[in-house]
Amino acid sequence: FLFWPNYDEGTQPDVVILVGDYYVLFEAKYGSGFGEETLTRKAQLVREIEGGRLEAESLGKEFVLAVITEDYVYPAHKLQSVRKKADCPVKWLNWQAVCEIVLRVLEGQGDGVPDFLLANDLYDLLVHKKLRGFRGFGFLGGAKVGQSERELFFAAGTASFRGDFIG
Repeated sequence: FLFWPNYDEGTQPDVVILVGDYYVLFEAKYGSGFGEETLTRKAQLVREIEGGRLEAESLGKEFVLAVITEDYVYPAHKLQSVRKKADCPVKWLNWQAVCEIVLRVLEGQGDGVPDFLLANDLYDLLVHKKLRGFRGFGFLGGAKVGQSERELFFAAGTASFRGDFIG
């Protein structure tokens, strides 16, 4: 992991991960846009692609750009100009997907996860920012309502205190 590496023109991507034959540059945004092109400066992602590609080539690795945004769907309007100018794979995911990835790792490995506290704090932050996606009902693990020792929902027929409303 290389956090905030410096490229020419003062560009600093958020993190670069060197894995196998790949040099994966991550640019993450939350609540802000990408630096757009001006008369004197190229767009932020274009500068990062150029700097990252040079670094990747010097290390003999394939360059990949990964962009993370808070958008629920692919933000074509944000990445349109980059796709035209980038001659490299551009991957996109949202913070909701990141939250789900972190949660699955935490659920699967618990406190055996390297840097467990950091991962747990990241998950809590994403939840606090309302960036946790809807997981669906598949996580219930196939439990059948009313057919197990532990009820998933209120069992009105066997409850001692039901109150006036049983809707």
